Amino acid sequence: AAAIFPMIARGRMLGAISFLHVGSDATYRRGQLAVLEDLTGRAALAFDNARLYAERARVAHTLRRSLMPSELPAIEGLDLASFFQPMGAGNEVGGDFYDVFGDGSSCWLVVGDVCGKGAEAAVLTGFLRHTTAAYAREGVGPASVLARVNQAMLDQDFAGRFATAILARVGFRDGGAEVTIAVAGHPLALLARANGETEEFGECGTLLGVFANLTITERSTLLRAGDALMLYTDGLSDAHEPERTLTAQEMLGQLSRTAPSLAQDAIGAVLELVDLERGARDDIAILAARVRATSDAQ
Repeated sequence: AAAIFPMIARGRMLGAISFLHVGSDATYRRGQLAVLEDLTGRAALAFDNARLYAERARVAHTLRRSLMPSELPAIEGLDLASFFQPMGAGNEVGGDFYDVFGDGSSCWLVVGDVCGKGAEAAVLTGFLRHTTAAYAREGVGPASVLARVNQAMLDQDFAGRFATAILARVGFRDGGAEVTIAVAGHPLALLARANGETEEFGECGTLLGVFANLTITERSTLLRAGDALMLYTDGLSDAHEPERTLTAQEMLGQLSRTAPSLAQDAIGAVLELVDLERGARDDIAILAARVRATSDAQ
């Protein structure tokens, strides 16, 4: 005896399931057919859910890839490294991003975090990243760039969404690199000197997309050979909430003990403080830059 049922889910034909009962007196009773029909319907729905989940994951991956640089640029005098881990299974596009851009004489580093998840957050993330790069290339300071980005956000309709960002301009000169940082409601930068000294750097200002009048202050310092700068999103510090919050002092202590010789070493050092296998509560984005010594391998 054979019974064939169409696999139909959400009005779409996905295939068919055939049930074969082998025996000299094999038959299907009406109650058995009803059970098989129900089983087929459940299988069709599960199959369609898996298809939709895979499509959602593909779209999320494509969107996320478009919001990050495909690779970090080669900046003479700087060793660059980055890290990004999406929340959970990574099928929801978040708002964390980073970028590096510039020319031979200077470069810009930016890390930002847009509130919310999904397509709406992705739209604002792309807007924030590209608008920041456009204004930065006009040659104004980091605080002015963030102020212009804030006004551009207010001029658009982003349904009340806001963002935080940290923007650093690195200018090269004899003896090192001068870095100027502006912060808009974002975690401050971590600075690790070659001599083992560490500190938070920057002054927290107003977040973006809420207020017309911002309070954002620039701070500058000279980075010498071996000094490293790290920018990150709060997904790193909040990785194990509500059990505990990773503090900036813990990260600075880890950097001091590790004395990173590469930008990637600095990222690896702070990641040792979190258990990534448990899965992050939020996206984690990290961008690190270390000033190369003339003796460093290129």
